[in-house]
Amino acid sequence: NPSTQAQALYSWILWETGRHEEAVRVIRKVVDVEPTTAQWQSDLGWLLWAIPDSAGSRAAAARAIALDSTFYEPYHLLTWLELTQRNVAAGRAALQRARTAAGGDFWFRETLDGLLAVAAGDTAAARAILARLRNDPRYAQRGWLARVLGDVDGSYALFNKAIDTRDPDALHTLWSNPA
Repeated sequence: NPSTQAQALYSWILWETGRHEEAVRVIRKVVDVEPTTAQWQSDLGWLLWAIPDSAGSRAAAARAIALDSTFYEPYHLLTWLELTQRNVAAGRAALQRARTAAGGDFWFRETLDGLLAVAAGDTAAARAILARLRNDPRYAQRGWLARVLGDVDGSYALFNKAIDTRDPDALHTLWSNPA
């Protein structure tokens, strides 16, 4: 039998390739074996979010935080959940908790700042973030932010670059993000 870690990684491959229901089935088996592992609870939350099952996702994030309040991922997930509800204040609070738990910053923070700015109606702030990321190799994240800002042509160019450079964010950004 594969280890729980191998099964969890497999669930992420399923998630990144748009096989969300199957990914949830796999990670639920992992959680059944190791219910007190915050990572697996967080992973379940992310996978439920992609279906989308916001209530189940939020509950899994809460379980992950209850198991390990110093783990940044469930706070990162809560940011997305609040963003999809257009609850900017709660999204910003969750993002700050994610930053703190991650030790100051993490890989998706700038894009989330931009998306929260757009949700708050502050497109100037979001455009400034996108401009600061001009030379950043996270093309899929930049493409997403460009699209949310209404720059369809720019977003396609960035997503093409993400695919060409095998940007690790490309698959889950294109296939698995319901936001």
